[in-house]
Amino acid sequence: MGMFDYVRCDATLPDDRATGEECQSKCMDCRMDLYIITSDGRLTKREYDGDGCPSSGAATRVDYTGMMHFYAGPHTYKATFFRGRLEELAKEGGAE
Repeated sequence: MGMFDYVRCDATLPDDRATGEECQSKCMDCRMDLYIITSDGRLTKREYDGDGCPSSGAATRVDYTGMMHFYAGPHTYKATFFRGRLEELAKEGGAE
């Protein structure tokens, strides 16, 4: 089993699924960190605390440019960022 990061998307998902659900991604550092896409489209991160979960400390902004794919059950989403700001959020193929 490989490592991954958690993603919580507080921004509105393109298929009206509930936001705030913890998803998984293998697109970032794969260190079990928690990446949060805030409701206003900023990318933040809480680092892994070494005990199996993200730290409870304050999230820090991530100045990331690129794509992040994240998975929630059979659903896959693609988030595109420019300098840590969400530019696009789309649903990819998968079960409906």
